[in-house]
Amino acid sequence: MFYTPKNKRLKMVALVFTMMLLSQVLLASLFLVAPPPAQAVGPQAPAAAIPNTDIDPYGTNTFLDKEVEYWKKDRTLQMISQAGIKWIKQLFPWNEIEFKKGYFNDDKNKKSGWQKFDEIVDLANKYGIQIVARIDQTPAWANPAGGVPGGHPANYQDYADFLKAFVQHYKGKVQYISVWNEPNLEREWEPTKKVNPVAYVDMLKVAYKAVKATDPNVKVMAAPLAITLEENINLSELTYLDQMYKAGAKDYFDIMPANAYGLEFPPEAAPDPKVLNYRRVELLHNVMVKNGDTNKAVWFNEYGWNASPPSMPADRLTWGRVTEQQQADWTVQGIDYAKKNWPWSGVIFVWFFRQVGDIPDDASEQYFQMVTKDFVEKPVYKEVQTSATNYLKAHNQPTPAQGTPIVPITSTPLPADSAPVVPSSTALAPAVTTSSGIGTSGTTVGSAGSTATVAARVVPTATPGQPQPRATSTPLPAGAVASPVTPGDSGSALPIIIGGILVIVAGGGLAAWLFTQRRRP
Repeated sequence: MFYTPKNKRLKMVALVFTMMLLSQVLLASLFLVAPPPAQAVGPQAPAAAIPNTDIDPYGTNTFLDKEVEYWKKDRTLQMISQAGIKWIKQLFPWNEIEFKKGYFNDDKNKKSGWQKFDEIVDLANKYGIQIVARIDQTPAWANPAGGVPGGHPANYQDYADFLKAFVQHYKGKVQYISVWNEPNLEREWEPTKKVNPVAYVDMLKVAYKAVKATDPNVKVMAAPLAITLEENINLSELTYLDQMYKAGAKDYFDIMPANAYGLEFPPEAAPDPKVLNYRRVELLHNVMVKNGDTNKAVWFNEYGWNASPPSMPADRLTWGRVTEQQQADWTVQGIDYAKKNWPWSGVIFVWFFRQVGDIPDDASEQYFQMVTKDFVEKPVYKEVQTSATNYLKAHNQPTPAQGTPIVPITSTPLPADSAPVVPSSTALAPAVTTSSGIGTSGTTVGSAGSTATVAARVVPTATPGQPQPRATSTPLPAGAVASPVTPGDSGSALPIIIGGILVIVAGGGLAAWLFTQRRRP
């Protein structure tokens, strides 16, 4: 029950104070209980049904480990950022970091084995670019006794221990690791011997457990498999993956990477087990589904079309040939096709952004390039830039011009007492009939019914001398997005406060007037 005075003036006073009390309760509920209005960021995308698919799909492959000059590394990542590309796939060669078991110092060059790679990671963070780290290249001390360099380690635990050190060293900076590369090719697993999916899975299990024990937030990717029609010493990626599942691989990777080359076929060309083309990746995904692995994303490890010049001899066209404009158009169309038709697809890494000058111009491989060795933009760069920027706009993300500060390119000279940087001379390896990108040995299917001889791609490496100063930055946390501040946002509670004060003043004035009226005769 409520007490109600009989005097009319007192009733009015009670009514006024009741109204004041109710208004303050209402204002308090608005200010203290209701959350502040959310920043307008556009429609919220629904949660992806498959993990690691609701993600910016634009990525590219880099060779920054072979770059000697700091400013070229910076320029490369700057141009990637300007294109709106948010991901790179980068090799971290085991044999360049761990020189003896548990020993990470390069005594020959008197520096840490991590130093060159710290520079790459810092630059990527500076430009807001995430890294998928491919980790392979067994060091000599870990090779099997009497084994051929280039294959798997003798003791898988040595590799797992290196992954532990890697994850600890780059904790919070590198969150995606690819365990080895193309083990369905003999030269990548055990040169001159038939590939062994069961043995690879044994290593994958040890590697996965080591990474997750060190940092469970790091995503482990299985090795990408070369696309090939072989079923002999090498195995097709379809056969190899099926045998991986039979060996128990399912629970030991978070993301399946795939190679997806278009050769001379447009992106919409239908898949066929006897043809190497872009949509062949659907057949790989079918193998996953057949083995009950329906809730994993497929990321595209190497993707693209080759735009070798017309002067390139036909016997060198390992990956087919398209025009530069076709390369540009089909690259973007293929990404669009994946986004519209493959709910299981994730990041698509264009092969490749830029070589460092060690691939000769008469090698077909050179012409996947988005940017030349002299940093000249090719048509594919410009098309991807437009597409990636439109994607950022559609998802209310800062575009390069708005959200990514582009700093002028400058070269930082070495100190006066530093030794000069001298690239090592590397002899060209003898030609073989295997392709790293496609993996076919002997012959591969190009256009329907035709065949082409496959040649090896030779990738000599350069050994840097003294290190150059490294850029440092404080990156946003992984996955964070910078939001522009709209003027007035911080004062959104001000009208409520002012309104409350006005109500108090007005109510108090009315109450005072009523009391004075009550005292009049």
